[in-house]
Amino acid sequence: MLRGHISRCSARASTGRSSPRSSSHDLRLKDKYVEEQWTFVRGGTPLIDEPLYRYPAVAYQAQVHAAVNIGLARAALDMLAGMSGVTKTTTGAPRLADRAYYRSGLAQAEAQLRSARAFFFECAEASWRTVLAGDPVLPAEANLLRLSATHAAHTCADIVMQAYKMAGISAIYRENRMQRLVRDSIVVTQHAFLGEGNYDASGAIFVGIPPITPYP
Repeated sequence: MLRGHISRCSARASTGRSSPRSSSHDLRLKDKYVEEQWTFVRGGTPLIDEPLYRYPAVAYQAQVHAAVNIGLARAALDMLAGMSGVTKTTTGAPRLADRAYYRSGLAQAEAQLRSARAFFFECAEASWRTVLAGDPVLPAEANLLRLSATHAAHTCADIVMQAYKMAGISAIYRENRMQRLVRDSIVVTQHAFLGEGNYDASGAIFVGIPPITPYP
C-alpha cells in the first residue's frame, strides 16, 4: 500500500507533471476561511487511527518528494536511450549508440538509478511492516527513511543532469523535455527535508551522537 502512495508521485514525475508546469512552487491563499476539519498540527497526534497516519510524517514527506526525482531520472534515461539511433548530428559525428562514452554512461546511470530506488523502497517497506505490526518506528529506522530519500533525491538529480549532458545540443531547446527534467529535478533537491545536511545528521545517529538539527 505504501509503495502505491509513493509510486504515484514517481509516476507523475515520469510524465513530466512537476513544478514549472503545475506551479507547485508558488501557492497563496488570501482571505479564505478554512474549516477546522481541514487543518492539522504538524507533529500532533493523528486524528485517524490507520497505519498510514502512524508512519513518520517528516520522513514520508521527504519520500514523496524524492519519489519525484526517481520518476524524473527514469524518464531522462528512457529519453536518452531513445536518442541512441538518431543519425543526424550537428557536426556529422557518429550516432550516440556508436559512442563508447554514451554506452558506458547510460549503463552506469541505469545501475545508479536502480540501486538508489532499491534502497529507497527497501527502507520504506521495512518501516511499513513495522507500522502494520502495531510497533513504533524507532529513530534508527526513521533515520534510514530520511537517508534513503535524500540519497534518492540527489542521486537521481545527478542522473538527470548526466543524461542532459550526454544528450547533446538538442537538449537545450525549450521544446525538448530533457531541459525541463533537469530544472524539475534540481527543485526537489532544494526541499528542506532533503538537504545535504541530512547526511551529517544521519551519520550522527549512526555513531550515537545527537544531530545538530532536529532529525529524523
